[in-house]
Amino acid sequence: MEKVLIAQLMEMPPRQWARAIQKHQVFTEYCAIDRPHAADVERCGGKLGLKRRGFYRLLRIFKDGRADIDQSPMRKRAGGILDVG
Repeated sequence: MEKVLIAQLMEMPPRQWARAIQKHQVFTEYCAIDRPHAADVERCGGKLGLKRRGFYRLLRIFKDGRADIDQSPMRKRAGGILDVG
């Protein structure tokens, strides 16, 4: 998976690298769990600020090795400000 991450980083602007690396680490951690439970999804998704559906969507992208792992769903923060990724 590290080769995939490096290839993805080469195709994105440096300002997105930290977020892509964070996602890679969290999904790698999740995939290393022998039998993940809903609590694992909540914990790992929480690290990325994702709800269950968004986490599973990006997990599928991560497992497929696709380059669009850096595109997380938009969500609202307190005050109604949109936050991407």
